[in-house]
Amino acid sequence: MLIENGFGQGKDVGLDSDVINPIMTCLHCAACDTQCPAGIRIADAIHSFKAIILEAMLK
Repeated sequence: MLIENGFGQGKDVGLDSDVINPIMTCLHCAACDTQCPAGIRIADAIHSFKAIILEAMLK
């Protein structure tokens, strides 16, 4: 979540292909949501993060 917030605010958060590739290849199966012990809706965060990445790529 910190990476998503920092990236969305234009901060250099050190994103590289090791971080971006798994996000962009996520199939949104939501299995991560059921596995998260804190109950965080990770699939929603990934969806939002994809939009941020794509928007940044278009700039």
